[in-house]
Amino acid sequence: MPSGYTEDEVRNILSCIDRKTPEGKKDYVFILLGVDLGLRVSDIINLKMSDIKWNVSTIELVQQKTGEFISLPLTDNLKWVLLDYLMNARPNTEHQNVFIRSLAPYFPYTSGGHYYNRLNKYFKLAEIKTEGKHHGMHSLRHSLAARLLSDDVPITVISETLGHKYANVTRDYIRIDIEKLRLVALEVPSNV
Repeated sequence: MPSGYTEDEVRNILSCIDRKTPEGKKDYVFILLGVDLGLRVSDIINLKMSDIKWNVSTIELVQQKTGEFISLPLTDNLKWVLLDYLMNARPNTEHQNVFIRSLAPYFPYTSGGHYYNRLNKYFKLAEIKTEGKHHGMHSLRHSLAARLLSDDVPITVISETLGHKYANVTRDYIRIDIEKLRLVALEVPSNV
């Protein structure tokens, strides 16, 4: 089963990040990219400065996993925290990746391990119970999908948001929404 976290849990995770430090500014942005846009960690790792289209407020990239192009909205909140990171925390380097190591030598991350460790630091600080659940960056995609589904967003829109080519992939991704199933449940006759 996919693992997701409630809106309150996600809010608690984000509130534990010290956004006054360079590392905190970076952490907040990359976690928000997972929370608000559902970006895969591979796409966050490979996100380039040129993928951010400031003039039209979008992030446009070719997904690493699928090779498919995706255009996602750059919300005002995301825009401001991204600008804060780029202007006040990102090391000055010739590398075009958005996320660069904070300590010399300054170069882009090459694996998701750093993001996993950083995210789990905030799961612990927020006292989020992760036992028996996935708790990596991908769980933020599942949390977004579940949140959109609970907001009655059509499956096709959720599919587009997650960059899935087919809606049936998204259905498997979300699996079941127990509360919605209860609304349509039929009573079983006692004589069966």
